[in-house]
Amino acid sequence: MEFETIKWPGVGGRDYEFRVHALPCERYGRGERGVCIFARGTPGDWKAIFIEHGFIADLIRKAGADACVGKKGASHVHVRLVDRPDACRRIVADLLTEHTEAFAPEGCNRKPEG
Repeated sequence: MEFETIKWPGVGGRDYEFRVHALPCERYGRGERGVCIFARGTPGDWKAIFIEHGFIADLIRKAGADACVGKKGASHVHVRLVDRPDACRRIVADLLTEHTEAFAPEGCNRKPEG
């Protein structure tokens, strides 16, 4: 099955390729780990609302119940499958450094303490 893909740039100039899915999305099963970007917009003009890592199906389910993600207008989830949790954490940190629109009040990520 073919998926629309998008490249999200990190702060270091590295691009990360993600699959694009309209919400709600039930494509992913238990045990598939990676990074999700909940976004609004249109191809070529996406805005990150929430960036997180973990088990994809759980992230999508939780975001669907999260009032913030819905209120901010997330219409799509962008998914990158990554097996290793340490790699997921690095990708999320890199993306959040570049895509500060994902932080509150514009987005739903909380700024780190300190």
